[in-house]
Amino acid sequence: MKSYWLTLLTLMFILFLTFFNFKDVQRTETVVLGDKIVHLVMYFTLCAVFWYESFKLNINVNTLRMLFPAVIMPAAFSGVMEYAQSTMTDYRTGDFDDFVFNVIGVLLAAVFSLLVTRPLMRRFISKH
Repeated sequence: MKSYWLTLLTLMFILFLTFFNFKDVQRTETVVLGDKIVHLVMYFTLCAVFWYESFKLNINVNTLRMLFPAVIMPAAFSGVMEYAQSTMTDYRTGDFDDFVFNVIGVLLAAVFSLLVTRPLMRRFISKH
């Protein structure tokens, strides 16, 4: 787990945001779908960091083998968190649309990581 410290830190931050009571925080919605973009960015970041740390350990890691820990698990986790918000708190609600944007973030991170991060890391490794 030491190798995935940044992923764990990102996951802890998401857990904090998931259960934090924003009732007393003054908010202004300046961006249409601002909440949904936040969800997308949170899960994109979580998964992109996980892909990066995995590539750092093994640049040739099998893409199919990464499907479960880097796509299925974060998507399922986000569904559990949405459900937990609605059942474990009286100040947050679970939202299917939030779940959809979480999954979109996960999928975008997978595509980005495979098409951008891995090739850049391979180029960097081959130069050193």
